[in-house]
Amino acid sequence: MTSGIHITTEPTSYSLFSVGFATVDARASADERVELNAGGTALNVARATAALGHRSGVMGTLGDDPSGRLIHKVLAEERVDMTALSLDRNWRTPVLLQVPKRGDHAWQFSCPDCGTRLPKYRPSPPGKTAETLAAVPAPRVLLLDRVSRFSLSIADEWRRQGTFVLFEPATLGREDLFRRALSVAHLVKFSSTRADEFRAVVDSAELPQVETMGVAGVRWRLDNSTRWTAQAAPDVANVVDTAGAGDWTTAGMMARLLDGVPLGENELSNDSIARALSEGQRLGSLACTWRGPFRSVDSEIARHEFEQFACPRVLATGN
Repeated sequence: MTSGIHITTEPTSYSLFSVGFATVDARASADERVELNAGGTALNVARATAALGHRSGVMGTLGDDPSGRLIHKVLAEERVDMTALSLDRNWRTPVLLQVPKRGDHAWQFSCPDCGTRLPKYRPSPPGKTAETLAAVPAPRVLLLDRVSRFSLSIADEWRRQGTFVLFEPATLGREDLFRRALSVAHLVKFSSTRADEFRAVVDSAELPQVETMGVAGVRWRLDNSTRWTAQAAPDVANVVDTAGAGDWTTAGMMARLLDGVPLGENELSNDSIARALSEGQRLGSLACTWRGPFRSVDSEIARHEFEQFACPRVLATGN
């Protein structure tokens, strides 16, 4: 059984562009240090895709602040294209803080020093659409993980030009925009741990779907079929951290679909998805054997420096 998808895009120098969540993941440790990593699904998939030998890029808007400049530095070092990634001094880069708690970590969404809420994700304004489309040629794949009028406008235009659109939602958000994303996407991939609030909406969509289920493996179905095909997860002898496993699964899956023949000639089928997911699962399992999405830490600061690095109150006043 095939999905009936025939992507006819002309060859492009970009394999994948992503739009959506880009953040700094900050991990506080018991020794008064804070590890800093450029993260977020959109950014992680682009980084992983570049590491696998494909040319990738990230688009959106970040703050011209310490977090935004750290992300810019990391992506530049890894040769991830930033032509359409703006640093804006009137913006604030999202920061996610993990703090030690009972032998594990817990998320903290406010500054640990003054209680000010840490910056959240904001999409680029729709007015940047034309500028972005003029600056970046249509890639073979577009990944979007957060829906907005900006990301959907990009997806609409690039799909018309033959780009394969992969939608990887984490939350429902605005249902009307979520449904628009499903209508423009060729494939939706989601985690079972996050699907409760949008599962009913996804179930009603007639497009291929991939659901990751952690140690239970993955399953997929094509178009509006009610029949799911399952694939077991590889054994991992020493699980250190599952953060980033899903992003490496996505990158590996798309890299396998991109390798060899043009994506349009590699029509989605049970066989092609099974092969692609096998590679994705292999890389996702490997990512479970180190801490964080990537093997190395991007940067590190002392705990007392965190307020100056990420607190919106301090960044606004310059104190």
